[in-house]
Amino acid sequence: MKEGAASQTVPVDRPVLLAGSTGTIGRAVAQCLVDDGYDLVRLVRRAQTGQSAALGREVVQDIADAGALQRQFEAIRPKAVISCIASASFSARETGL
Repeated sequence: MKEGAASQTVPVDRPVLLAGSTGTIGRAVAQCLVDDGYDLVRLVRRAQTGQSAALGREVVQDIADAGALQRQFEAIRPKAVISCIASASFSARETGL
């Protein structure tokens, strides 16, 4: 737990599911959850070779597949779900194309 944070007991019976953990905000949220002692499951679109196992378990899932997503929820049984999913489209000027 970070210095100055309120003292609390972290529930460990069911994990927190974090969708969108590969972006800038999602990585920061994942790190905060792990630092605070939460059991974290990261829902990702593609396997992340660069992300540390220290940031919780990784589950590869296409969120557009409702049936498969429902099965993941039933298997994981998360205590909470946090979404940091974002989509960005950049103009050719911004991407340098």
